[in-house]
Amino acid sequence: MKKVTAPTYAQDGVNVDAGDTFSSFAGRVCRASYKNSRYIEVIDRSKGLFRGPRTCRHRHLAPDCEFSLEPDGNGTKPIITTAALAHTDSGADLFAMTGMDSIRYGGKPLVLVNQLDVSSLGKPGEKSFELFRNMMDGLGVVARKQNVVLLKGETAEMSVCIASENPSATTKYNWCGTMYSVFHENALITGDGAAPGQSVIALYDPGLRANGGSSARKAFAKRYGTEWWNNPEAEADIKAAATPSALYENFLANLNGWDDLKDGVPQPNVRIHGIAHITGGGIPSKFFNDFLKPRGLSGLLPNLWEPPDIMQKFAGWRGVSGREPYEIWHGGQGALLVVDEASARTVIARAVQWNVDAKLAGFIIAGEKPSLSVTSKFDGSTLVWE
Repeated sequence: MKKVTAPTYAQDGVNVDAGDTFSSFAGRVCRASYKNSRYIEVIDRSKGLFRGPRTCRHRHLAPDCEFSLEPDGNGTKPIITTAALAHTDSGADLFAMTGMDSIRYGGKPLVLVNQLDVSSLGKPGEKSFELFRNMMDGLGVVARKQNVVLLKGETAEMSVCIASENPSATTKYNWCGTMYSVFHENALITGDGAAPGQSVIALYDPGLRANGGSSARKAFAKRYGTEWWNNPEAEADIKAAATPSALYENFLANLNGWDDLKDGVPQPNVRIHGIAHITGGGIPSKFFNDFLKPRGLSGLLPNLWEPPDIMQKFAGWRGVSGREPYEIWHGGQGALLVVDEASARTVIARAVQWNVDAKLAGFIIAGEKPSLSVTSKFDGSTLVWE
């Protein structure tokens, strides 16, 4: 029988051997990403170990580029992810939450570090351990597709500090990360050029992203009972709620010139005046309060995407109507772009090339005071925020 390292510590809920095995695997996922980005060179002095110094330097970028760190995480969606056993795809949520925080201001995501805090990893071969491996594998796939380096990460078994609504959940975890991003003044999106007459383009998302999960779980409880995760009738709806976030980062970075450098400076293909990432608080918070209102502008959105079926079910099960569904969820659009009217058709055509669903949703308009008018796709009513 293999000797257990620190058996007393294992009795306390921390398995050193399992942790080292998982960290070694996660380290291999990270190392496989080191050539993902043409803008990052990784210097790995760890000599093949999962511990050890790993640094990076920039390549092909102008010396006056600026950099930022964007921290975020998957919120309470891990409870839904676990109920659906959808761990393999959940890396898209982590990427979307961190990557869009730079993209919306004109940046380019380059390097992601992640922090996975778990109640228990379990042991190699056990279901929980394999599901966590699936998560890391999935994050590696996302990083490769998005040209981002996974420089390093951290995993910690934290016992009772990490809990779940479902006390017998196969996995209990909190997953967050920090994205290291590059910016240049030539491609910054500040909103300073926003003006009446410009077009608003909505980018479709068929799931929840990583927001509104608390309300979604309450909806499940109302429809399927307090132990909704154990109700076989809920299986299809749980899987729908676990749909991974749509990723727009490569598409938006391309529009903003990060694939077309001149002397290390991005050359935007389309001038984007604003990007609203529709997360907590929905369109009223992220588009009206954060973008339109501070600039004294108004918006008219008569042509939003239809909400995903699961989102419409949630609204019905919770009994929310009128303005509230758009104040809880994104309503079908993970992001809104503001561009000149002459550029709208180009943006929508380019979106097709990047497998992003985009449509003209409305316009920026003038008004005596800032307001936002939305034609609800939940019930057809006209909603106004002032």
